[in-house]
Amino acid sequence: MRVLVIPLPYPTHLMAMVPLCWALRAHGHEVLVACPPEVLATAHAAGLTTVAVPSHGGPPDGAPLRFPLPAFGDRLGDAGRWLWRETATTVVRGSLNHLPHYLRLAEGWRPSLLLVDVCAVVGRVVGGLLDVPVALHRWGVDPTAGPFAERAHELLDPVCRARGIPGLPDPALVIDPCPPSLQAVDAPPGEPVRYVPYNGGGAVPDWVAPPASTRRICVCMGRMVLDATGPDPLRRAVAAACALPDVEVVVAVSGAHRRWLDDLPANAVVAESVPLHLFLDTCALVVCAGGSGTAFTATRLGVPQLVLPQYFDQFDYARNLAAAGAGLCLPDERAQSDHRLLTDSIAALLDDTGFASAAVKLADEMASMPPPTDLARTLASRAA
Repeated sequence: MRVLVIPLPYPTHLMAMVPLCWALRAHGHEVLVACPPEVLATAHAAGLTTVAVPSHGGPPDGAPLRFPLPAFGDRLGDAGRWLWRETATTVVRGSLNHLPHYLRLAEGWRPSLLLVDVCAVVGRVVGGLLDVPVALHRWGVDPTAGPFAERAHELLDPVCRARGIPGLPDPALVIDPCPPSLQAVDAPPGEPVRYVPYNGGGAVPDWVAPPASTRRICVCMGRMVLDATGPDPLRRAVAAACALPDVEVVVAVSGAHRRWLDDLPANAVVAESVPLHLFLDTCALVVCAGGSGTAFTATRLGVPQLVLPQYFDQFDYARNLAAAGAGLCLPDERAQSDHRLLTDSIAALLDDTGFASAAVKLADEMASMPPPTDLARTLASRAA
């Protein structure tokens, strides 16, 4: 079987697909990633074969956004509906510009299956035009069933009809690494697969064993989040965590954001570009934005979380995690800017063992899902 992978130009989204790509390769299938330049390094670091496709481009010019954007968590409200429709417009038009390129690539390589990011809807068009089955891969919580999907159909149904198919085709199946307890309530059922933490390659740091007399807190807001928000959410979270007694704070950042962490207190350690799965199980708590890479790695390892969501799916994730009892959510700018509230929330998560028990329960739910090796066999059967 030949599998053509079509990701969005976001490294975290491709990382969520890497374990399945490995499983497909281990079963003897060919895997090729149609790779925009934004994820080329991520694909190569994972040992995946790539073929270049053009960059999808960035967001449209306009007034800068003020984060966080809680309206993303309310798709039924006017503001949330507008945000999700605008997101779909940007994503669809960015990739649709390169539909001829994707078609030429697929026609030449002749895949048996397209493995497509759930938001990379151009892959569904390619599959429909070439009569190749499409498996959509969710990166985590999937809030795209409402206004995002509606807008995608508005933009792509006419394109499909003009090329001889009745509309945007449905996928053959949807792959879902999100445990049911955390999935968006309106997400259609998917084919479950166990989430396998992959945050890139790297060496185990020499400080990985936590000090015996302290509790370790990880602060990781995520590269994509910080690229959008600037340093304030990271600095506020680090200051609140470091203010507590008898804690060690590990601040996980990319090299690009290391410069924002001058004058850290003595109880802080910087983990620059260190894969989270190498040390996160030594932490009693993670403070994060709810981005899927950090959040799902913490969930898989049974670590409670304080979630400071900024955009997109992060509000759904934070709300559902709090409902499951495995963490707390501070959903808006007022709460996230309140140093006392941040510190009290971190202390509550550390001191109440109920959060840790609920986090372990979610980890067990994730562990009970079928591994990627099982799904590889399912995909081969569907493609045949």
